[in-house]
Amino acid sequence: MLYEYKLLKDECFWGASAAYGVHNPYTEESDFSCDFRIHPGNQTMPLLVSNKGRYIWSESLFNFTVKNGVMTLPGKITPPTP
Repeated sequence: MLYEYKLLKDECFWGASAAYGVHNPYTEESDFSCDFRIHPGNQTMPLLVSNKGRYIWSESLFNFTVKNGVMTLPGKITPPTP
């Protein structure tokens, strides 16, 4: 399954990996993609948290892309909650 989430106006997401912290926050302007299933590192977590109160959680590591204001995540995840 492929999930696509449009980022809300002025929404920012943080998380996924400390190693990629320089790319945080993920915003409408972000162009980022990474597969944490392949290169998880020791500071990676399957969680993204938004400044608008939404979050994305998975029971396992995932890959995701943020581009053109859309976050794309394949697999089994808990979708953003309002």
